[in-house]
Amino acid sequence: MPIEESIWRLGMAGKSRLAGAARLCAFLAASLLALATVPAVAQTASITSTPPNGTHYVAGDAITTRFSFTDGSGLQSGSVQTSQMKLDIGGVERRAGSTTAFASGIRQVNYSYTVVADDFDTDGVSIPANAIDTMGSSWLTRPPGGGGFFGINLNNAAVGVQAGQQVIGSAASITSTSPALLNEDNLSGATIDVALTGVTFGSGVTAASFELVTTMTGVTVNSVSSVSSGDTSATLTLASTADISAVANLAVRVLAAAHTGGTDLTTGTVP
Repeated sequence: MPIEESIWRLGMAGKSRLAGAARLCAFLAASLLALATVPAVAQTASITSTPPNGTHYVAGDAITTRFSFTDGSGLQSGSVQTSQMKLDIGGVERRAGSTTAFASGIRQVNYSYTVVADDFDTDGVSIPANAIDTMGSSWLTRPPGGGGFFGINLNNAAVGVQAGQQVIGSAASITSTSPALLNEDNLSGATIDVALTGVTFGSGVTAASFELVTTMTGVTVNSVSSVSSGDTSATLTLASTADISAVANLAVRVLAAAHTGGTDLTTGTVP
């Protein structure tokens, strides 16, 4: 074979190998692009519990939540038990811990948070967007119908304030004090300071929102200081038509409609 033909054949073979390599590179690039552009996984977060007392959670109650793979994919790897879900309780971030053990293909991860005394939210618990913190573990999911694995996208939409998910961590209570021992000389016009714990006053608080718990007749709440929604204290002014030498067993009750706790609250006796 003439040397010129041999050189020509070698050149053509090189071009063929280069073309093959170019096609392989193009295939790999397309595959990587397709993997990188897997549609964002549309997952959901939800609150699955309700307050045990029917109105609000108190210290010791569990708020349970769930993260669901709603696109049909299933978790294939990752330590779900180390993960946490963020909650918004009264503007404070709290973390619910996972209660779900890992199993290949699971589509729901459950979480639980135990309410503490400092928690207070009369609007309702909410869940922020992208609420899952994997705490350093790497999660992978398998697409619906099988196929390869791809990295998890924890892009749950935010869950807004849930009106039926109020939190009042401390047991609601009311305390009261008087400036001095109440007697017939100062009973009319005497004042009693009332303070709420764990709850707040609502709107429209009037003298009728309070009752005096006593066996004595003729002693009433004549007026109450200006109270706005969200306040925790009020000053009551008394009126009396009774001839009483001294009052040592007077207690105050604030009616359920006047505050956020849902039940009547009664103080101890005012000295």
